[in-house]
Parts: sequence; C-alpha cells; structure tokens
Amino acid sequence: MYAPTVDIKIEIARTLMDANVISFHPPKYDLINLYEVTDAEGIAQWGGEKPHEAVEWYTRAPIGSRVLVSAWSSDEEDAVLIGQPIDITHVINQAIAKGKGE
Repeated sequence: MYAPTVDIKIEIARTLMDANVISFHPPKYDLINLYEVTDAEGIAQWGGEKPHEAVEWYTRAPIGSRVLVSAWSSDEEDAVLIGQPIDITHVINQAIAKGKGE
C-alpha cells in the first residue's frame, strides 16, 4: 500500500490552493458567531457574541451545562441560522484544564 509522504501532501495542498480549487479559510468571514450557554436540559441561560463572556457564564453554570456556537447570516432580527449549532463544551473544558495546569 502506497502512503504519500508529508512533503507530497504539502505539495498537493499548495497546488490545490494555488489553483483556487480549495480554500481552508475565507479572506473575510461575514457570519456572526453566537455563543450560548445552556443548562443540562438544553434551556438557554445566556447568549451573546463574545466568547469570553460565554466562558465566564459556563464556569458559573451548574454541572451538565453546555456551550454551543452557531453561525448566523447577520446580527439583525431576520438573521438566518447557517448550519447547526456546534457543542464546544469539550473544547472549553480542555482549555480550562490546560489553564489550570491539569
């Protein structure tokens, strides 16, 4: 079985990016991220656009709470949800643990 080397994989990625076939990150991100802290039943306890505030609320929330992030077309009342909310609780917990040296 053939396994491409790291150098070959990097060259393939460069070629695809140079050819504008793929782009990993858009030059400008127009979507609005909304962070939400929910209780264990999924009922929203806090919501906003600032991730540090979501972390602050989460650290004071009861056990079983979650942090979700969703992308919206704008911050207006008629905004459209793009995709589905993503549960980032595990990421937040790992960052908190790393910050405590665990």
